[in-house]
Amino acid sequence: MKPWIPPLLVSLALGAGCIEASRPAGDDTLDSDTSGSDAVDPADTTGSDEVAPTCGETQCTIDGACVDPGVIRQGQPCFVCDAAKDPTGWSQLEQGAACDDGDSCSPISTCTAEGTCVGEADPVCLDPPSCVLSTSCTGGACTYDLLQDTCLVDGVCHATGDTPEAGSCAICAPAQDRFAWTHRTTGACDDGDDCTLDDACGEGGLCAGVEMACDDQVACTTDYCDGGVCHFDVEEEACYIGGTCYDDGDRSLGAGGVQCGVCENASDPSDWTPATGGSCDDGDLCTTADTCAGGTCAGVTLVVGQEPNDTPNDFIGLGAGNIEPEAGFPSGTVHGNLNPVGDMDFFGYGMLMNLNAVKRKPKVLLSGLDENAAYELCIWARCGVSDVSAALPTVSCPVGNPVTLEGSFVGCCRTIAGTTDFGVSLQASCTESQSSTDIGLVRVRVQFGSDSLVACPSYTMEWGAVNY
Repeated sequence: MKPWIPPLLVSLALGAGCIEASRPAGDDTLDSDTSGSDAVDPADTTGSDEVAPTCGETQCTIDGACVDPGVIRQGQPCFVCDAAKDPTGWSQLEQGAACDDGDSCSPISTCTAEGTCVGEADPVCLDPPSCVLSTSCTGGACTYDLLQDTCLVDGVCHATGDTPEAGSCAICAPAQDRFAWTHRTTGACDDGDDCTLDDACGEGGLCAGVEMACDDQVACTTDYCDGGVCHFDVEEEACYIGGTCYDDGDRSLGAGGVQCGVCENASDPSDWTPATGGSCDDGDLCTTADTCAGGTCAGVTLVVGQEPNDTPNDFIGLGAGNIEPEAGFPSGTVHGNLNPVGDMDFFGYGMLMNLNAVKRKPKVLLSGLDENAAYELCIWARCGVSDVSAALPTVSCPVGNPVTLEGSFVGCCRTIAGTTDFGVSLQASCTESQSSTDIGLVRVRVQFGSDSLVACPSYTMEWGAVNY
């Protein structure tokens, strides 16, 4: 018969037997290693009180958290969340896939078959320029050791004294900077502007010149330089003709007034534009009602009889000619025209005929003649100023032929052609028996020659008296 054991002691004994069964043989302590089958995985929520999160279809459930697709595993750049491959763990990228090994000096990295991210050896320093002796990479930056007397600028090798372009203020100066252009602050250069002169390098290596002075001192032009050439453009609504500025619509001026050119900037800002219409003056005394037509001023030819001095009695009085013996020639000047063939112009003036020892002779001189015209010039004189006292003087003709004129006038006439000037004078002497012999009268006639080839020739006549 076995002794009786209380129920509590039985329970302790059984419990002690269970603990002993969990120990490895020969170990007297409680095993703390959780790697065995009885260990508890902290990430394993199976059978625990925690509830696994509900992640999206494309998310991965890793370590009790939802991970977005494409997220790289920290510290292992060749592993990524790809729910299609493994919704509860990290998926390895394929061999050759791009990755980041964390080295800035090897920016190109790929995954191996083992899932390791491997980068190329210093690719930023590969294939250095010819002037580089050696290279090294730190923090993604390549350091170069250059040959002497060279510069490396923007990846290109340059020798001492080289410039990026002709006329530049930048230069390769290794003693100053081997990896950048050194700026010159003195010396000639070319700023690339054809409209500047004396280009020179200045502060900061800036090349600058003095702008060309384009100024024609004309108020109606816009002055500027282009391509190294000064331009002087006439402003809108203006013309610059013959050194004078005009406004649009201004008419050209001649000796007689408004003429047949008009300022039209749109047509020609540097010359008159032919005008049609409007009065003008063609400068021909033989025409009237002058008007513009196609830029030309023309008038209606006058007929014979319209002039006031076509007869000896309708002469134009010129005044007194050289009353004083000391007075010189001429006493005056007159202009005229002959129109048409056969036209004649009469003039008259008074003068001192003789004062005992001092003798005077009338003289006229024609100039400004048309060489294609024929002219006849006559000059007469008489003793006395009234018809009652008038007497014929004694006359001799140095040139021309003697001719009489009603009213006790005796004189000389001369016809000539093919010249631009000629004159006529006569020696007239009054006797002591003739009354009022100190003063005489002179008549002058300018006549169109019958063989003239010009329709209306003009002339200028100087008149007066000289001693003889």
